[in-house]
Amino acid sequence: MILPRLITISFVVFFVLALSSVPARAGAHWFDYARQFTGESDKVRENAIESLKKNPDLKSELKKALGTRNHFLALDVISVLDLKSMLPELLTFAAKDKTGYSYHVISSLIEPKDFDRVGQIYLDRLDSAKTSPAAKMAMLDSSARREITLGPERTARLRKDDAPEVRSSVL
Repeated sequence: MILPRLITISFVVFFVLALSSVPARAGAHWFDYARQFTGESDKVRENAIESLKKNPDLKSELKKALGTRNHFLALDVISVLDLKSMLPELLTFAAKDKTGYSYHVISSLIEPKDFDRVGQIYLDRLDSAKTSPAAKMAMLDSSARREITLGPERTARLRKDDAPEVRSSVL
């Protein structure tokens, strides 16, 4: 009696696990494909990227996802697909992003022609009390990589920031 029940339970568990690993298919949402960027074979990842590229509404869907529970997936898609055209939306959203992750995505997208403009935005936001410590750290990292000069006054002010991680990052 116990053996048939154990076999049935094992089959159900196997069936559920098998269904959960089925790749996204027709009718799948952009976030279903985005979840295939990691933990899957290269072929599955490539298929997910190609499917996302075919979505005519993708940019508007990603913009709507910023700040939602799919926020990080949206940022991953923007970065993986190299959606430079979304830079204005990202810069707007980043002003209120407490995680700083959007700044890493922005830094992966900016082209040399945008360095000065984005660099100035970063400098202005580094001066703002509304900017989260995580966002300041991301901007300081990017600024150092782009060799953006903070200036002595800003450097001194950031070295006295309330957040120890910002003080450490400015060094």
